[in-house]
Amino acid sequence: MAIITFSGNPMINVAGAYFPAWLGCMVVGVFGTWLLGILFHRLTWSSILQPPILMIPAIFSAITLWTWLLFFAAR
Repeated sequence: MAIITFSGNPMINVAGAYFPAWLGCMVVGVFGTWLLGILFHRLTWSSILQPPILMIPAIFSAITLWTWLLFFAAR
């Protein structure tokens, strides 16, 4: 099993082009929010997370920021 390590550099090399790391973290945040939305709906927990206009951006922000801290925080 390969372990992915990051040097803390805020640039990601994708096919020779460098993208800002926050863009990758936002993609993870969108995908994670989508998956959690499906999970909450199937477990009938979606009624707990009200109002969705506040909760969905909060979940997105939490996933995005935790991804940034996990991979790019200074160690």
